[in-house]
Amino acid sequence: MKNLLFALSLLHCFVVEAQDKPTFSIEQLKEDFEVFQGSLEDSHPGLYWYRNKAEMDQVFQSGKDGLTQPMTERQFYRILSSALSKVGCGHTYISLSKQTTESEMVAFLPFQVQFEDGKAFFIKSYGDPIAGISPGNRLTRMNGAFMDSIYAGCIDMLSGDGFTETGKLNMLNAHFWYTYTELFGAPNTYEIQFLNDDLKEETISVPAMPKEEMYAHYFENDQPEEAKRNVILTFDNGIATLMIKAFFGWKEGLTKTRIEKKFKETFRQIEENGADQLIIDLRGNGGGRVPWVLYSYFVNESFLFANNADLIFSKSSDYYSHQKLPNMKWIKRKWWHTWFPGSSKMSHVDSTRYAMTGLYMTKPYKPKGSQFEGEVFILIDGFSFSAASDFAAMMKSSGLATIIGEESGGGYYGNTSMGKSFVTLPHSKLELAIPLVRHQLNVDPDRNPFGRGVIPDHEVLPSVEDVLNGKDRQMEWTLNFIQNGSN
Repeated sequence: MKNLLFALSLLHCFVVEAQDKPTFSIEQLKEDFEVFQGSLEDSHPGLYWYRNKAEMDQVFQSGKDGLTQPMTERQFYRILSSALSKVGCGHTYISLSKQTTESEMVAFLPFQVQFEDGKAFFIKSYGDPIAGISPGNRLTRMNGAFMDSIYAGCIDMLSGDGFTETGKLNMLNAHFWYTYTELFGAPNTYEIQFLNDDLKEETISVPAMPKEEMYAHYFENDQPEEAKRNVILTFDNGIATLMIKAFFGWKEGLTKTRIEKKFKETFRQIEENGADQLIIDLRGNGGGRVPWVLYSYFVNESFLFANNADLIFSKSSDYYSHQKLPNMKWIKRKWWHTWFPGSSKMSHVDSTRYAMTGLYMTKPYKPKGSQFEGEVFILIDGFSFSAASDFAAMMKSSGLATIIGEESGGGYYGNTSMGKSFVTLPHSKLELAIPLVRHQLNVDPDRNPFGRGVIPDHEVLPSVEDVLNGKDRQMEWTLNFIQNGSN
C-alpha cells in the first residue's frame, strides 16, 4: 500500500483549496466510505479480476485508515480516487459533487504539459503566449509542489484497466489542465518554476484561465464536416490506411452514418483498389460499439469474440437504495435489455451473479464479405481503449496483425463496461459510476501478460521533441517497416 500512503501524504502538499469549504466529520466520511466500498463489493462484476479479495480488502482498509480527521470534499475525493484506481477498471470512476463542479471547476491552467519519464515539459499555451517560458522547457515545481510528486500523485489516483499506466499518462498529457484542478483545486494564479533554455531555474506567475475561454481554446467548436467522420480511408503507393477515431457512427449535416455500413463500404473500396497492405490507426480511439464487426473482415470462419460475460445484480444489497440504474424504459428500447435478470439468455452463477450466453459478444459471428487477406499493421497508444483495445487484442491473439506503438490503455483480456449504475454518497455527494457487465475476450492468454493492455510487437514511443515538432514517429516507423522490412 506504499502508493496509497504516498498519495495520502500529498494531502499536505497541495494547499490551493479555499479555507471556507464545507468540512465533513470523521463519522460522515466513514459512512460515505462504507457506501463506496459496499457498492463496489455488491455490484462491480470485475472487482476481483486483477486483485483478489484479500488484496482489495487491504486497499479499502488503507483508505479507511486515512480518515483520521475532518476533510474537505476534495481531500476525501483523493482518498477514494486512489483506492478506486486499484480496482483496475478504466470504466469505473468517481466524480466531484455537482455543486463543486459547477462552482469551483471554473478556471484552469492555461497551457499544455507533456510528461516523459515522470518529468514535465511546457508544450504550448492555450491562449496568448506566456512571456518568459519556451516550448520544451522543463517544469520543476508548481504552486510549491515538485512536478514529479504531482505526476506520481496523479498516476496513483487515475483509473485504468488492469495494471496499465499508458492510459493514465495519455490522459495527463491531453488533459492535465483539467485533471490538476479536479484533484487539487483551482488557484487564481499558478506559480511555476522551470528550467530556461540555459538550464537555469526561473519563476513565473501565470493567471488561471476562465472556463469559457479555456474551453473555446481547447475544444474545436467549428469543425469541418469531414472532421466529424470516425472512419477515414486513404491510399498511398498500394498501402491502405484506415483511421478509426471511435467505434461509433456519426452525423454530417442531416446524414447519419452507421459504422457497420461504413465498414462494409470501406472493405469494398480496399478490395477494388487492390491494396495488399493495411494500416489500421486506433490511436486516440476510446472505444464504442461492435468491434467484432471489424474483426469479421479478417477471419474465414465463425468466431466467438468473448468467452463469457457476467453481471452482478441484487435488490437485497444493503446499498441498492443508493444506486441509480439506467432508465428501464430506455433499456427496453435497446437490444441489450435482455442482459437484466429475467432474460432467457441469462443464468445464475450464484445468488447475485448472472452469466450471459449466446448474447452480445458471447454469440457466434460469421465472417463478412470482402475479406482482407493481406498484411495488417495496427497502431495503438494509451488512448486505445475499450472496443479499440478489444479489437487489437483479438487481432494480436489470432496472429492476424503486427501491433505497433505503445501499450493500449484498454485491457488485453477484456473489460467491465456497457451500462452504468450511479451511486451518490450520502454526505459528500460524490458520485461513483460502476459499469454493469464484464466481458472476457476469446484471446490466447499466452500471447500477452496478465493484467496488461495489448503489448505491441514493436514498441515505438513518441517523445516531447516529436510533439513539439509535429512529428508522427509511429506512422513514420510503420511506413518504413513496410517498405524496408526494418526500422
